[in-house]
Amino acid sequence: MKRQFAENKFAGLKFSMRGLFVAVLVINVVLSAWFWQDYKYRHIVSLVRSAGGTVTTASDGKYIELLDNPNRHNKYIFTRLRYWFAGRWYTVFHGDINSVGLHNEVSAELLAVVGDITSLQQLSLSGSSVSNEDLRIVSHLRNLRNFNLENTSVSDSGLCIIALMHSLEVVRLKGTDVTDVGLMELTKLPRLVSITIDYPSDDERITAAGLKRLLKARPELEINGAHMRFPD
Repeated sequence: MKRQFAENKFAGLKFSMRGLFVAVLVINVVLSAWFWQDYKYRHIVSLVRSAGGTVTTASDGKYIELLDNPNRHNKYIFTRLRYWFAGRWYTVFHGDINSVGLHNEVSAELLAVVGDITSLQQLSLSGSSVSNEDLRIVSHLRNLRNFNLENTSVSDSGLCIIALMHSLEVVRLKGTDVTDVGLMELTKLPRLVSITIDYPSDDERITAAGLKRLLKARPELEINGAHMRFPD
């Protein structure tokens, strides 16, 4: 009887230890994922900012505010811990980066980092050094809705790449080298509702005839531009 009781007790203890091991393993995996995500977001924010860019998140700037808050370095340990945990809370539950702006010299390495932000919905590269080939680096962003390429060297070959980004709804192309031919590539974007272009252009890269063809293919498309005059 005593032997059976001892065996049952040992079996119960063995089961408890196994359950404890599984619980510790699960907690470790969750915390590792948490800290990795926090590290990744901080790394992205740091790289974009060092390049003179801007970042916003789904928390309406709360995450960035926590990153910048001087209380993170407060002399009181509990105040520092409170902001440390708050920052990681917003990282996991509200920290999705949804907008990035880069307006200076842009390297392929930096674009590769931006290309890893799967939650990105708005990307502004206006006034940057981005090239047509650079666009391939971010062409796989499946949640991107608004793409600003104003005042860049992007041309028709770049629009052939943009035409693969089927999630796009708004494309801004003022001050680029696109022509009538390139604009027709945008008709391949099923969700596109608005584009911004230069019309009339001094060098007639975009013509009235070209806009007629575009509007015939996508009559619901909203076309915006400085001194816009729609063709008859």
